[in-house]
Amino acid sequence: MLLRRLQIQLLGLLAAATLAAATTVGNITTATKIPKCALRCLVEELPASTCPSTTLDKHCICKNHDLRRAVYDCLTLKCSVRDNFAAINITATACGVEPVSTVDISIEFYATFTTLTVIFISARMATKIAGISTWWWDDTTIVIVFIIHMATSLAGMLWGMTGTDIWALSPAQINRFLFISFIYGVRYFVNMALIKASILFGLLRVFPNKNFRRVLWGTQIFNLLFTLAMLGAWFGQCQPMSFYWLGWDGEHEGSCVDKKAVALAHAGIHLSLDVWILVLPINQIAALNLEKKKKVGAVLMFGVGIFLTIVCALRINALVDGTRPRSISTRGFWTALWSNIENSVGIMVACMPAMRILFTQLIIPKIRESMGERRHSVASSTAHSKAGTTSTCNTRPNTYSHHSRGRSLQQVLNISDIELIGERQDERERDVELGDMGDLGLGVSGKKESPATVVAQERPL
Repeated sequence: MLLRRLQIQLLGLLAAATLAAATTVGNITTATKIPKCALRCLVEELPASTCPSTTLDKHCICKNHDLRRAVYDCLTLKCSVRDNFAAINITATACGVEPVSTVDISIEFYATFTTLTVIFISARMATKIAGISTWWWDDTTIVIVFIIHMATSLAGMLWGMTGTDIWALSPAQINRFLFISFIYGVRYFVNMALIKASILFGLLRVFPNKNFRRVLWGTQIFNLLFTLAMLGAWFGQCQPMSFYWLGWDGEHEGSCVDKKAVALAHAGIHLSLDVWILVLPINQIAALNLEKKKKVGAVLMFGVGIFLTIVCALRINALVDGTRPRSISTRGFWTALWSNIENSVGIMVACMPAMRILFTQLIIPKIRESMGERRHSVASSTAHSKAGTTSTCNTRPNTYSHHSRGRSLQQVLNISDIELIGERQDERERDVELGDMGDLGLGVSGKKESPATVVAQERPL
């Protein structure tokens, strides 16, 4: 409604700007740029308004709500979409009203979430380089998401997804905006599916229970089939396909199904699947025989997925607004923005276990080691000055270094019976991505499982 009122306000000045321009020789060129249907609407509606048609009071015409509404309705009925937007554009220029632009917002959000995304994906890569975790399908899928997300987000921001009022865009710019929106739809379906796949592959690393793994694989299959179905619906929603970005002006032949129905159908099932994947690990952790503090910590780590669900819900709200007539460029921008945010949050959620591992098994131990060496250095200097001997200095560093090496080895193996047995078997590249949770007993029956049971449950994927 806000955009509708704004457009009505802009149209009002056309009565003053165009008729005044047409009566002066110097402004004949300006008048000829105005669509003829718009001039007819103004000539018809101006005499019926309270504004004087002889003096053409610019202030009155711009502020007269009834006149603006009458002109708007006339333009909608008698003018083509292109002429409608041209009339609004000329009116806005005459009124001195600047079109809405969200370029600054776009840059701020892009910079913020790009930085966060790079930090999280870098943390994940650091665990691979440091040898704390091996490469598997969860890493491959999330890296693909990262590449697609970064490339399309930058391209969209540079090539038209800036949220400028649609009447201020040229027909070519509108076509480009809608084409990018179409590509963003494909990108969204693919990336959301890959993010879910990465999270599910991560759970397959951690949980050895055979029945639970079947549930995870079943969810993977459903996620794949659902994504393929939605891609088919997306590509087939308009006939021909190009009508999606060319059909806005009413001058091209073709047809589309209800675009909002396709988008909302995906959003609804997508949101439900997010909740399902969120509940899966929490349900398993709740069944473990762990002390309360450790159980809460594990639930909180997996529970960060709730942020992805929240962003998905916010995007649905923007999606509903973005499908309203005449708001496609501004509201559509917010839909694209929330899609970008959801992509970024999804990458961060998928990388959260890696971030935890990086801190608990690499950064924090290094800090402690550095602080221990510093304290020992001070103690050694004091001992030298007082006793004049080096015996004490030569003993403590070796003890600390041996302890550090032993703990580092356990950290590389994630202190997990599952991982240790895996190393002794056929060198399967499967990590326990919960950091030091491996020694908590990751049996889903509520008790620690014996090594024999774990071996029986751990099969090559």
